[in-house]
Order: sequence, then C-alpha cells, then structure tokens
Amino acid sequence: MERKSIFLSRYKKDSIDSLVNVLDANLSASLVTRIDKTIGDSNIVLAVFEKFYFRVGSFVSLTVLMSENDFNQKVELIGSGGGAGLIGIDWGANQSFATAAKDILIENGFTEVE
Repeated sequence: MERKSIFLSRYKKDSIDSLVNVLDANLSASLVTRIDKTIGDSNIVLAVFEKFYFRVGSFVSLTVLMSENDFNQKVELIGSGGGAGLIGIDWGANQSFATAAKDILIENGFTEVE
C-alpha cells in the first residue's frame, strides 16, 4: 500500500483547533475521528478524514497530525489506502487527498518543509 507524507509549518496564528475546522469545511471528506492532547506547553491534535475515490472504487484516508507551542505550528499529512486490485494500485488517490489538504493549509499561511 502506498502512502504520501507532507510536512508543513508556520508561526502561530490561529489555534490548531480552528485548522481542523477549516480542513473539515473544505476537504469534501468525512472527519472520522479527532483526538486532542496537551503535553506541557504543546497542544497536539490527531484527526483522521476519509473520502471515497471513484477512480479506485475505495475509501482513502488522510491522517493529520498537528502540534503547536507558543510560537510555531507543525502539520504532518499522511494520505493512505485506496489501493485497488491484487497489487493495491492507488492511482494517486492518496497523494491527491494529501495535496488537497496541503493546498488548504498553504492558503492559511503554512509552508511546506522537507
């Protein structure tokens, strides 16, 4: 099974709580679950979205791991699943899902990092 990971960061503006809402409103996908944690002075959100892709006849998942401290916010996007057939070809569906989320976050001030 293929996966696509994308890393982004920005100086803190809004809370990461609001970013989950932005993604939920703009991804045309279902928010499956969300977990919020605070560790010391850092807030962490894990959100999982899913979307049906007709080109693979299957659901593709997007796992979003967000963290923030007083100054910075970081996001890791992981698109996965959607493999079709015996060898699990995904026809780029998980990459499309992760890239759609990346584009939304870039519109909100994030930059992609290596």
